Amino acid sequence: MTSMQGVPLLFAASLVYVIASSINCDNKNSCKGTDAYAVSVGMVSLGITSLLIGLRVVSKEDMLEGKHKFLATFLFLWWGVGAAVGTFDGPFTVVSNGYFSAWAGFLFATQYAYASSDVVRNVLDRGASAMGPKDDQAATVG
Repeated sequence: MTSMQGVPLLFAASLVYVIASSINCDNKNSCKGTDAYAVSVGMVSLGITSLLIGLRVVSKEDMLEGKHKFLATFLFLWWGVGAAVGTFDGPFTVVSNGYFSAWAGFLFATQYAYASSDVVRNVLDRGASAMGPKDDQAATVG
């Protein structure tokens, strides 16, 4: 059985992001550009996570055996770009439910990808180790 770490919370973040994006579009009476992209980021993620959770609930998760690493990597990249565009270019440049759900979506997609994809795990581990002190550079007290 493959790890689904982060998937239920990613579903929740996707749902909040879709709602916030849709309300934003409704308030503007228009849904174009980054507004439409924000809705699509949430909807695609909501669709994939619904499928993953649904297959787990009906004990058919084995249908996706070997595909988790691709889905997880896709969601990691999808939310990375989606959160950056949604919070830097718009529509969520100020702190709001949409802003928090965008970064929560990226965080939970990262958690799922880390648990499911060796490639993502290795890249993140290398990045983390590059930021920390080296053994010979460790701070000493005294």
